[in-house]
Amino acid sequence: NVFECQFISNVAQGGAALAAREGSDPWIDRCLFLDNVADKGAVLIEDADNFEPSYATLRNSALLDNEAVSGGAVAVLASYAVIESCTIFGNRADSAEAGGLLVEGDSPYAVVRSCIVWGNLGAGVVSEAAQIWTAPGTTAAIVVQSDVDHWTQGGWGNIAADPAFVDLDGADDLFGTEHDDVSLAPLSPCVDTGSLQAYFLGTDFLGAPRCIDGNLDAQMIVDMGAAEYSTVRLHADVVGTDTKQVSVAIEADEPLWGYLLVGLDESEHFLPPYGSVFVDMSQPFGRIEVGVLPFAQTFTVPDDPALPRRIVLQAVGAKPAQFVGNVSNAVWLDL
Repeated sequence: NVFECQFISNVAQGGAALAAREGSDPWIDRCLFLDNVADKGAVLIEDADNFEPSYATLRNSALLDNEAVSGGAVAVLASYAVIESCTIFGNRADSAEAGGLLVEGDSPYAVVRSCIVWGNLGAGVVSEAAQIWTAPGTTAAIVVQSDVDHWTQGGWGNIAADPAFVDLDGADDLFGTEHDDVSLAPLSPCVDTGSLQAYFLGTDFLGAPRCIDGNLDAQMIVDMGAAEYSTVRLHADVVGTDTKQVSVAIEADEPLWGYLLVGLDESEHFLPPYGSVFVDMSQPFGRIEVGVLPFAQTFTVPDDPALPRRIVLQAVGAKPAQFVGNVSNAVWLDL
């Protein structure tokens, strides 16, 4: 299995970043595939010698600015693939089809679920065929509850609407670099419109809880794409040298009532309607009521050797009267 890895600027004939071949069954989660070049696929899933199909699951990952003759981001050849909660954007194919995903050969099935497949090019043109292409004579890819550029083929819950990223080309204003940001804006049509079948525990591509009620309608549904939108975001860091301090800032897109959780260990507690809490509440932990968000404060850490040297922080923003709210990302600090 491959978790939390970055594959950047690799070159190969097939599977420039990663190739699953001959009956392999990798689980690929929270990975970045950026600027890889191949004949077929930055990610290649294949049965090359008619030996045994591969069975690959690709989740919570971003595939950006990759290039191939065909299958710029992913190529599934005579194998099984589940591509779930991924953002596949700005990839290119020399052919007119399959800048994003190529499915060909005797592939039993390829499922695209809760994904954003957008802005991919075939022969320099953004088209429906450039996003997802099933070769003639191959079982068509199953696309459900995904946002696909120029999509006209229907299917359960699929849309073709601008995903509304916050700042896709990142702080350097250059698409195709490690600064690219796949976060969704608050009014993105991809918020809370993913599949109920999508895996909802753990974290997304950016380390935030995977399932959050982002639009605060009391319905917890995963978002389309690699990044889950939350109205609450936590920033925390250790500052100072002689006297250690912890700087905490909690951002919120609307005035929620805020709490800061501080724990000694990590776990996962799925806590509707807020999301997954990663502070281990079976161990000693603290809850600080901080009032209306946003919030920012610096705390001094007592110079006491008996205190823990590592803590976990996570924020919660709530509308108690409506019983809705969001958890933030978790932050681990070494004091």
